[in-house]
Amino acid sequence: MKNIVLVFITFLPGLLGAQNILDLQTVVENAKANSPDAAAAKTRFENSDWTFKSYKANFLPAVSLSSTLPNYNSSITAYDQDDGTQKFIRRQLSTSLANLTVNQNIGLTGGSVSLSTGLQRIDVFGPNSSTSFLSTPISIGFNQKLFGFNQFKWQRQTEPLKYNEAQHRYYEDMEAVAIKAVNLYFDYYDAKIAFELAKLNLANSDTLYKISKGRYQLGKIAEHQLLQMELNVLNAQKSLRQARIDLSNALAQIQNYTGLQLTKDLDLIPPVMTDTFSVDKNKALQMALKYRADVMNMQRQLVEAEQSMAQARVNAGPNITLRAMYGLSGSNAKVGNSYTSTLPQQQFQAGFTVPVTNWGKGRAQIKIAESNLYLTKLQVENQQLNFKQEVINQVNQFNFRKREYVIAAKSDTIGQKQYEIAYKRYKIGKIDITDLNIALQGKDQARRTHIRAMRNYWVDFYRLRQLTLYDFENGLPLIAE
Repeated sequence: MKNIVLVFITFLPGLLGAQNILDLQTVVENAKANSPDAAAAKTRFENSDWTFKSYKANFLPAVSLSSTLPNYNSSITAYDQDDGTQKFIRRQLSTSLANLTVNQNIGLTGGSVSLSTGLQRIDVFGPNSSTSFLSTPISIGFNQKLFGFNQFKWQRQTEPLKYNEAQHRYYEDMEAVAIKAVNLYFDYYDAKIAFELAKLNLANSDTLYKISKGRYQLGKIAEHQLLQMELNVLNAQKSLRQARIDLSNALAQIQNYTGLQLTKDLDLIPPVMTDTFSVDKNKALQMALKYRADVMNMQRQLVEAEQSMAQARVNAGPNITLRAMYGLSGSNAKVGNSYTSTLPQQQFQAGFTVPVTNWGKGRAQIKIAESNLYLTKLQVENQQLNFKQEVINQVNQFNFRKREYVIAAKSDTIGQKQYEIAYKRYKIGKIDITDLNIALQGKDQARRTHIRAMRNYWVDFYRLRQLTLYDFENGLPLIAE
């Protein structure tokens, strides 16, 4: 029965939907799934995804149906008679029409072709009522600019870059979520350790204060030493109250960001540093150049600057537009006959615009585009240098954090042992209160330094993943191909 009760108490928080044990990986995974930042990153990528789909749809046939059913008109209008005079008559008619059109953009030339078919019906009401139909079984149209700016050509370069940039940026944003989750985890870890230290320090201070009162009554210590011990108790009580508030706030922050339901007596499983992999600078730089969104952003900047340059040159030169149409049409009082008695209809139009003088505006636009292209190249070169240096610096820092982690862990162990020895020596009167306080401060400082080293290591671990989009621990890229 005792064992059954113990098991029930252990698993009761889980049955109620709350966790009482938490590790870093769980915090990171739930933050990526439930945090507001993760939701914002997903929404931004979804918008980019729909934008890319919209771009691809521009090169697919667009089918549209337009109709007017009906257009009724009853009015008095002027009517031309055979002798050249006009007479006002009342007209009542209804017009109905339907057109089905297929339009296709031509990416190679920047033009478009269309194929359409339609039917129109006119009903005249009154003494001389009648019905007639006008059919267009087929009509083929072509529209093309010569020497014009072909936006489709440039979209084929920029839009895939935008989409890939957005995709890779999404993965970087998720690693940024992981970094924030790591900081929240260690905020709670730090607060919990501070709370445990505050409880332990209060218990020790209270014990030492009682011992000091006995020594004072025996005349072995001075009054100021007793007052110092009493002051230590008051400070320990104050620290415990503040630590309890900090712990509650840190727990609320994790719950709000990750969506986890956690108990107040939550226990943390400290993350274990793995030393099974090393990060090579050249490998990190290679992965960053391959996967980072900033690399695609720099490529896109250059392409867009070249696009502006090409557009400025085209706008400064002549522009010729060709339009052509060929089709069949027929009219009859019967709808079937309007399709059998058809006649060809043709249209061809050529127009051109040649700038005679614009007082140097076209040349100025070209010079501006050239200047912007040159400036963009300089900026991209500088961004590339900063980009590479950032990756190298992060690799160096991460490798340093691993050594710092190990040293801080050893210092923490030494600090705890030193305080235990000092505590025992004070109880038997071998050292004074000053030496004990120094040992206490050293112990607490060593523990906080250890936690800070753990935080720094894991923040830099995920920061390196964010900068390279590569998992060096498992040797795999973070982004799905």
